[in-house]
Amino acid sequence: KIIDDPRYKLLRLLADRKAAFYEFIEMLRNEEARKIQEDQGKAREDFMELLKEHTELGWNDSFRKFSQAVENDKRWFGLRSDIERECLFEEHLLELKRAS
Repeated sequence: KIIDDPRYKLLRLLADRKAAFYEFIEMLRNEEARKIQEDQGKAREDFMELLKEHTELGWNDSFRKFSQAVENDKRWFGLRSDIERECLFEEHLLELKRAS
């Protein structure tokens, strides 16, 4: 039982216990949000690397053609949103167009 735990009795008032609990929950949420942000940043970097590896990709190629070519690559699934994938693809095409 939690009531028998000596840590529970360190805070005498119920209000203090609740405050400590909510502070702990907030800390967990912040940590989880930070981890999700880091994971998404890594997924974006991996996806950009995938785009750069496909040197046959021209500035006038379609997103559909590219998606069919890389549909089995795990980096394709790193980003959860098709919208984000397509935005990064379009950014890459703009870079290719500027370079040519």
